[in-house]
Amino acid sequence: MIPTDRNGPELNIVGFGLFGRQIFLPYDGRERHYQVLQNFSHVAGRHSWKFGYDLNPVRTSFISETFFGGRFSFGEAVPLVNALVAVTGDPALPTTLTTFLTAAGQQRLIPNLTQPLSALQAYSLGLPTFFQMGTGNPNYINFIKRLHFYAQDSWRVRNDLTLNLGVRYENEFHNPIIPPDRNNVGPRVGFAWSPGKTARMVIRGGYGLYYSQITSNVAGTADPLSGRFINQVFVPLSGVPGINNVQTGRPLTSADVYQTLLRQGVIGSRPIRESDLAQFGLRIGPGLPLSVIFGVDKDLENPWAHQASLEIERAVGDFAVSIAYNFNRTAHIARVLGRNVRYTGERLPDGRPMFARIDPLILQRNVFESSANSFYHAGILQVTRRYRRGFTLNAHYTFSKAIDESTDFNSDYSPNDQLNARAERALSAFHQQHRFVANAVYASQAKNSLLKNWNVAPIIIANSWRPFNLLTGVDLPVGGDGYVNTKRPAHLGRNMGRGPNFFTVDLRLSRRFALGSERTNLEFIGEGFNLLNRTNFRTVNNTVGDVPISALPNPIVPNRSSATTPLAYTSALNPRQFQFALKINF
Repeated sequence: MIPTDRNGPELNIVGFGLFGRQIFLPYDGRERHYQVLQNFSHVAGRHSWKFGYDLNPVRTSFISETFFGGRFSFGEAVPLVNALVAVTGDPALPTTLTTFLTAAGQQRLIPNLTQPLSALQAYSLGLPTFFQMGTGNPNYINFIKRLHFYAQDSWRVRNDLTLNLGVRYENEFHNPIIPPDRNNVGPRVGFAWSPGKTARMVIRGGYGLYYSQITSNVAGTADPLSGRFINQVFVPLSGVPGINNVQTGRPLTSADVYQTLLRQGVIGSRPIRESDLAQFGLRIGPGLPLSVIFGVDKDLENPWAHQASLEIERAVGDFAVSIAYNFNRTAHIARVLGRNVRYTGERLPDGRPMFARIDPLILQRNVFESSANSFYHAGILQVTRRYRRGFTLNAHYTFSKAIDESTDFNSDYSPNDQLNARAERALSAFHQQHRFVANAVYASQAKNSLLKNWNVAPIIIANSWRPFNLLTGVDLPVGGDGYVNTKRPAHLGRNMGRGPNFFTVDLRLSRRFALGSERTNLEFIGEGFNLLNRTNFRTVNNTVGDVPISALPNPIVPNRSSATTPLAYTSALNPRQFQFALKINF
């Protein structure tokens, strides 16, 4: 992936948007899969045996210039009086202003001096919360060897009862940074029973223990950013301990870097280079204070899932009606947690615990752990009609609940409390309590030349709301590093927002016209999408500020207003659309 802005840096104006070069780009990842697969089968009486192995080596190569473009983040972290001191250079200005306001009888304005600037005001004044940049070798190669064995017996106990019994063993060999996990044995059992003499009903069920692979992105992220390949520098607005700006003699700040490079014409015209940082006395290398370091937990293991299902299906005339239950419980899902934090024993006024860094010279020590869990329950009702007299139908309704503690380690938000990540358990971002899908095909049976050969295929899709996370959009110190902008309002759980629902009706209409022979014809196709022209919203402005829960609506639902308003809809899916085509079949 190539960034649109190849120069950078990334400019993050919290609550307004990301601009410039994304910090993880450019990125080029390539996987080469090799496979040796062998299956055997043997039938003996009522038993049908299958067994085999699967050898699947994977070579992955990454070119990831993470942090290379540099980034500046602007948030609500600078009190107004600090900004005024920075502009005037007068350290006595707070006392002067307080005295002046008191003498003018405007004591009520004094608390405003300590209120933070907005992110946009901080950007306008050139006061970034931090500057971060990396250099080094962006090339990384990972080689994974996967070896799997399985055996299965399909046993026809009676004419109306079949049992399936099996077991699978999965083994992976990674780079040394990934610990071995050698006990991945997964049993499987299933059955199909058709009671009664009419064979119009069947009951199916099954259970299995399934293992997921450890993706190459784990080693491909943790190893390069462990300091072996890529090193970073992190400069906060408060200054870097032990690094003084040679131009001012004072601790180097992110404002020094931003304002100087902007004045020199570097920002916006070309990439920031290491030589640009040398003028501040700053050289990127191993052991710099406030580095962001990645690693892998020594107990990391493959995720595994208990999966079970039970279904009863009954034939009623041309229809088949079924009711089913699906269950999935997954453990040891990989996620990234900060492991350079500890409780201080103190609490903020709102009751949240306060944190401190274990090693004050390390900004973040992010560790891949296999500690997250997920749960899924679903009841499914389905009706199908076999194709007869030009008509077929398939409709199903799902009533479900999806819960997890982390959905995706690449994009999921950081926990409010890194030391109590289990508290992140909530509805999954993809949870949909209700979902209905129906599709049908009708081929005209008319004899009239004008009405025959028409095909009509409607599709109806409807689902209830999906959750979304709420963010403060400001730098809160409760996370242990003070620079992670993924924090939620105090005491608010994860994914507490109720996003937009969805409903659409699509239709396909087609007809074939003969062109001399049966095999040669001209087909007209017309398709309509979202025929009812319903506004299906897609995204929500989930940045609400550091507000108390009492200031949020109950339930937390979006509103139709300006996209910059908290909880406002920010985008929608496509309106009603039509497309037409002509196709020659021969």
